[in-house]
Amino acid sequence: MLRQHQRRAIDAIISRCAEAGKSRGLIWHTQGSGKTFTLLTAARLILEDKSRFKTPTIILVVDRIELEGQLKGWVERLLGEMQQQDIAIARANSRADLQRLLDADFRGLVITMVHKFEEIRKDSSRRDNIYVFIDEAHRSVARELGTYLMAAVPNATIIGFTGTPIASTENGQGTFKIFGAEDERGYLDKYSIKESIEDETTLPIKHMMTPSDMTVPAEQLDQEFFALAKDEEVTDIEELNKVLDRAIRLRTFLKADDRVAKVAGFVAEHFRESVLPLHYKAFLVAVDREACAKYKQALDRLLPQEWSAAIHTESAADKVDHPLVAQLQLSEKQEEDVRLVFKKPAENPKILIVTDKLLTGYDAEIL
Repeated sequence: MLRQHQRRAIDAIISRCAEAGKSRGLIWHTQGSGKTFTLLTAARLILEDKSRFKTPTIILVVDRIELEGQLKGWVERLLGEMQQQDIAIARANSRADLQRLLDADFRGLVITMVHKFEEIRKDSSRRDNIYVFIDEAHRSVARELGTYLMAAVPNATIIGFTGTPIASTENGQGTFKIFGAEDERGYLDKYSIKESIEDETTLPIKHMMTPSDMTVPAEQLDQEFFALAKDEEVTDIEELNKVLDRAIRLRTFLKADDRVAKVAGFVAEHFRESVLPLHYKAFLVAVDREACAKYKQALDRLLPQEWSAAIHTESAADKVDHPLVAQLQLSEKQEEDVRLVFKKPAENPKILIVTDKLLTGYDAEIL
């Protein structure tokens, strides 16, 4: 069921895609308000209207594997409905795939990742009924990759979707100038955090402070974090990680054995006393994959082993460089099973230990 803000945005998207003389638009909807459903529904309606849009092509651009991973479950059903209506769907899993689809004048929905536009031939398609929908647009196009994309399909209408637009970047224009320059307000449609909470589309974030002996020393934060972040646009977990990668001492502090033991003790007690009685489950978000493994090991000393699972990406070098990470690595099938059973109240695990994975687009009301 579409909510009012989604319906409004979809109408604005379709109008912009049909509007001669305008080729950009920004949908600024807060995180968690259903942007994936919004953009796919708009795509479906445009693709269904073959006479108005002259049998178009829509390219859905995501910028990380984790967002591609959202395209399962209900999203797969939505894609299935399109295929039943003779709408072709293709996944460009490589640059070569994407180039072939453009060269073949493919009509339908193409799902790809932004980095696959790198080195795609300029003017690969000059049709004006190509519509590019870019998820997480604040970080996808304000880079060289965006230049490749726009050069490959120069006459396309490009719609950006974001919950966190940025005004400018160190290397060039920000989200509003790239996508919103054709609109007086800088965007086609906006749905704010305040509106989403009032509508109960999303819930307010509430927090409590941890004991003071577990916090990072303020002086260390000042010297290492803010100095590195000063000239960068830190808008999400990806940019944050880039800063942390260079804050070696801070990262070392965050996953030191004594601190991990303190945090695990706090988490175990808090989970038993405050979360478990409400029949909820929890995420423990760690600074990197090694920290995930350390927290899993520490929690296993305090809670039943089956209560927690560490979910993180795999690396072939882990067996040598990070043996504990390799030891606790779940297979693809195990991870898929954990994702499903975690949403079921009566089944284990109760706590997922994560770093990058599952932080975007993973919908589990039990959290």
